[in-house]
Amino acid sequence: MVETIKTVTESKVNTEYLPEAERLDIPRPKGPCGIPDCPVGWDRLFFHIYDTVSYYDSLKCPLNILYCCDSVVENYFLYVCLSPDRTNIIFHISDFAAYPLCDTVWSYWNKLDRENRFDSLYREIDRFDYDLGILVEDDIAESLLMATGDVFRCSNGQNHVQSQFITLACYKWCLNIPFFDFKKVECGYKCCKRTKEYCLDSEDHLVIKSTTYSEVNSCDDRTKPTQCQGLWLGPCEKECGERP
Repeated sequence: MVETIKTVTESKVNTEYLPEAERLDIPRPKGPCGIPDCPVGWDRLFFHIYDTVSYYDSLKCPLNILYCCDSVVENYFLYVCLSPDRTNIIFHISDFAAYPLCDTVWSYWNKLDRENRFDSLYREIDRFDYDLGILVEDDIAESLLMATGDVFRCSNGQNHVQSQFITLACYKWCLNIPFFDFKKVECGYKCCKRTKEYCLDSEDHLVIKSTTYSEVNSCDDRTKPTQCQGLWLGPCEKECGERP
């Protein structure tokens, strides 16, 4: 299911490349990690995406467990800004969350738990969340680029599609024992923004022209024992940058 939350303007915008759903009136996310407004005069589209997808790939599965999963729940806000002449697009993603529904991933994580390999379990859960965010960001960029033909060719340096992926960089994973479930718990106000510039090459391949990171505020661990009926995994503060 994909739920569209809001369009701010009533201009005629081609949205065939974006999710179809009922449009509702609610404000965009604000606060330290909220979505910034579009440039003045640009058209704005606001979506709440809640969907179940598959990233299964038999060739990539042995290298990254994410590609062993045939069912993942994704939940996030998407805010698209379009310039009046449609030669520039900026899209923002915030409040991203993902949850695997496949036995392959859960069986592996459960094995790490039974073996008390909690550091490894933390890294695997956090990496799954991080890698999914990358995939979602690139998939949205590719959909926008493919729908606009030759406007965003790499050879045309004046036009661009830019993404701004905004995440909270202060959180802990809570492992619920004995039910073996987990949740992300906020523990501060530091925010990390990943900005990418995209274009299409002559063969319609997605090209990432640049990637930069910036952060705002700092972490101050505010978690309480009562917020986790189990075990805390990992530190509160996360690095804002490329992960190896």
